[in-house]
Amino acid sequence: MEGGANPIAWLAIVLALPVSIGLVRVWRPAVAVPVILLLGQMFLPPVIALDAPLIPPMGKEILVPMGALIGLFLFRRRTLVDSKPFRGYDLFIVLRMVGIFGTYMTNGDVLQFGPVVLPSISFYDFFTNVFKEIIFWWPVFFLGRTVIRTQRDLRDLFRILVGAGVVYTGFMFIELLISPQLNRIVYGYHQAQFLQSMRGGGYRPMVFMRHGINVAFFTAYTILAATALGAVKGRVFGVKARTLAIYLFIVLILCHSLGALIYAAIGMPLLWFTKPRTTARVAAVLALLTICYPIARATGLVPVDKINAFTLEKFGADRAGSLGLRLSEEEWLMNRAVKRIVFGWGGYSRSFRHDPVTGISNSTTDGVWAIEIGTGGAVAFFSLFGMLLYPAWRGRKILKKVERDDRPFVACLALMAAIYGVELIPNSSIDPYLTFLVGVLAGIDRRGLEPEYETVPARQATPAYGGNYA
Repeated sequence: MEGGANPIAWLAIVLALPVSIGLVRVWRPAVAVPVILLLGQMFLPPVIALDAPLIPPMGKEILVPMGALIGLFLFRRRTLVDSKPFRGYDLFIVLRMVGIFGTYMTNGDVLQFGPVVLPSISFYDFFTNVFKEIIFWWPVFFLGRTVIRTQRDLRDLFRILVGAGVVYTGFMFIELLISPQLNRIVYGYHQAQFLQSMRGGGYRPMVFMRHGINVAFFTAYTILAATALGAVKGRVFGVKARTLAIYLFIVLILCHSLGALIYAAIGMPLLWFTKPRTTARVAAVLALLTICYPIARATGLVPVDKINAFTLEKFGADRAGSLGLRLSEEEWLMNRAVKRIVFGWGGYSRSFRHDPVTGISNSTTDGVWAIEIGTGGAVAFFSLFGMLLYPAWRGRKILKKVERDDRPFVACLALMAAIYGVELIPNSSIDPYLTFLVGVLAGIDRRGLEPEYETVPARQATPAYGGNYA
């Protein structure tokens, strides 16, 4: 972050909760919730958060989903009927709570590196971490598996995703021309180091997201959504969805983000030319490979040298150097994590590398998997990645629970969930709208999709609507 947030930024953060509550009152939940999450992702100020005593910092990633959930409880309570919180897939979050308690119980020691003393994990740390995990992960995942119930809901979700992507390209073009300045102009600060926005002789737009990577992957996911919508000849803004997919892909090329471009270049033809069953199988393989990654790293099965050599040859020294640093850092962090593999080392950088003389931490890690397994051990890793990837693994079985016309959407959700998990290996691009999409897939797995109208006797003039129209 460069610069300081202005009053407009703080006002936007303060209003995030009540505005989210109000929008749920105005629109039906299946439309309101994804729109709220995407508006927050696309336009609210990133990085900054309200930091009150005794509670974790609360930025847009927490306030927007909490507002949506509170709005449902206040105004759309029938939507929550039969939602069964903290059951089924929610048990992964319960397992995270157990893991946090285990980390607290096994890290009562103080660590010292030169003059630097790292404190033990206290009961206060345990309490605040549990609270943080609950409000960060559970509301948005629960919303996903709760509000998308019917075939119409699912189609509307994909139209909203594609529409959001198309709208955002207008802001992306501005930053492609003038450099990433919109967040500074509106909110008074750069959300990341400006040098990180320069890539390949051009600019990588950030708009109002945390980083250019987040914008690029947002565009990639909307490309996949548009491709799936095109399978049923859907339209957005009166334009064929597949035409919009091609347009969004061209915009993505301009974003100078190789990872997002590769996922879109593979996922787009996969969804376009193969059956949903094939896409679901690919998603399952990606999910399995991701969940096994720490084991592969611990046993030396990842060919680090060959990966570095290939990256250097194909993509140049700049990307090869960045990847090589991450892989070497992962190796050190994994070796340390193995020493407390079940519950990890806890916070306060206890799992990081420290200079033995100065005590300064010199670890640089971006991957969520390495952070999770270092701080919370195997329990933290498998509870988080299990929640995000198990629905993708079950994608093939979920396909059997829906009608043929709905299968492209389910397959696309499985692929999105798998890519989300894969991307958390090298990066930390955790975005609530993606967790919501995983929750949608989990909800379809639990109850399938309801038809838009229930079957009623012929003499009844008015059909009965699903519970989400309360």
